[in-house]
Amino acid sequence: RFAANGRDSASFLQAWLPYLVSPNVFLLHYQDLKDDPALWLRELAQFLDVEVRADAWPAVLRRVSLAWMKAHADKFRYRVAGHAPLTTGIVRQGGVAGTRRSLVSD
Repeated sequence: RFAANGRDSASFLQAWLPYLVSPNVFLLHYQDLKDDPALWLRELAQFLDVEVRADAWPAVLRRVSLAWMKAHADKFRYRVAGHAPLTTGIVRQGGVAGTRRSLVSD
């Protein structure tokens, strides 16, 4: 079970079920995006009705890569008004392994 705001994953997903058929909900699995970012970013742009010039796609795909995000980690640091940026950013390993600490053994 994965605890999300004190709820298990089944009840979390169940709460979303009524919205999944809505035309303004785009469901994207992280692994799909990771496996084929070009396909899914194009799908997302189309869903959002955002036109991306053909010559801009290489730059878009480069900037969503883990390598680019790690090289520019300062752009992804949490910032809170009136406070210094946190020393850790959100770009880590490019996976979801950190959530395993939220799993319980049953």
